Amino acid sequence: MLSRIKPTNYNLSLFNLEFGGKWGYSGLVKIDARVSEVAEEIVINTKELEIQSAEVLSGDGNCTCSP
Repeated sequence: MLSRIKPTNYNLSLFNLEFGGKWGYSGLVKIDARVSEVAEEIVINTKELEIQSAEVLSGDGNCTCSP
């Protein structure tokens, strides 16, 4: 099965790095993708990550998501 959504670029920024016994960090990820047809969902690997917020934006920067 071919994917309807293909990532074309990843932009990753990490900050508030904590080293030691229990390490952690905060960060931002921007994923550019090419969408070949309408998809009802986008699945992203997030194993062992705590997601605080997410947005899906169209090519013109408009939010295409609902709260």
